[in-house]
Amino acid sequence: MKLRLSEPDYVLLDAFTDVTRPVLWFNQHAALTYSKTIETSQLADKMPFERLLTHDNTEAYFEEWRKYAKEFLEQLKEFVPEDRIILNKGGTTLNYLDANEKSVPYKNKMAIELKQYFWDRLNNFILSVIPNARVIDFESKKYTGSSNNPLGHSFVTFEEAYYKDFLKEMIYLSETPKQ
Repeated sequence: MKLRLSEPDYVLLDAFTDVTRPVLWFNQHAALTYSKTIETSQLADKMPFERLLTHDNTEAYFEEWRKYAKEFLEQLKEFVPEDRIILNKGGTTLNYLDANEKSVPYKNKMAIELKQYFWDRLNNFILSVIPNARVIDFESKKYTGSSNNPLGHSFVTFEEAYYKDFLKEMIYLSETPKQ
């Protein structure tokens, strides 16, 4: 595993792509997240893959994801102490700021809440395998989305304050020992 060879000081985990994007399986040993970058590139039509694991059946997705996540996390713990693993719990927002800085609700509230439930489920599994991981959790802050986000307008991208707070929290966690 190349990550082991890099001898990281910290590892940041985030289930964002696991929650939002399907997985391309090239064969039983090689997979790739079907990111928006790949989806919108010319590569998408040229990539030979055996199957696409989508979120249409979240239970099937979770079962397969859990198997590979556990394997990865167990290997990760062999060379990174748990208190040097940081989980960004991430999340969704039900509102966004439009171009006039007015708060507007997303129309698909139930679908967004289901995504958040699934995200929480993945996070809880990660913490069941690495219970001593450090956690970045801004759930209580209720950040708003932004139609001006450089990453795109989505219920999983936020106002600028979120990213500033995230960076501050990363610095804090990397400079303070776990209590």
